[in-house]
Amino acid sequence: MVKIRLKRLGAKKKPFYRIVVADARRSRDGRFIEEIGYFDPLQEPEVIKIDAEKAKKWLGDGAQPTDRVRSLFRKAGIVEELGKQRRTMTKLVEIIAKSLVDDPDAVQVTETQSGATTVIQLKVADDDMGKVIGKQGRIAKALRTVVKSAASKTGKKVVVEIV
Repeated sequence: MVKIRLKRLGAKKKPFYRIVVADARRSRDGRFIEEIGYFDPLQEPEVIKIDAEKAKKWLGDGAQPTDRVRSLFRKAGIVEELGKQRRTMTKLVEIIAKSLVDDPDAVQVTETQSGATTVIQLKVADDDMGKVIGKQGRIAKALRTVVKSAASKTGKKVVVEIV
């Protein structure tokens, strides 16, 4: 697995970090694939310099940022806000459902917030309900699994209801 993480440089008690793309099996300060920026926490305000093109390329290729790097990406404006990610999950459900049914115009996907949980409701035509649920609920279970894994990156709980 490829990670985007911080590589520590600088003297004792005076840290300076490079943001690097590295194999997860390598040590923190070990060999890396590519340097995409740096972070200086001692400056006031903190200095964050990230090559957005390289970061988006690696994120698109499936590299997983650490929690600290993800927060630096947010500060630098590279990672979309949570609302955009939620809309992406809603769009994901809609695209999958439309590809399964005979009447894609009847597919309606709505999103509601219920406490800490996001509920995505999927409505399809009565004739297409069996195609979305599948034999013994296998397609519905697969759809829920895809959404759950997509939501795990945001750290929020997302539930898909088929009505």
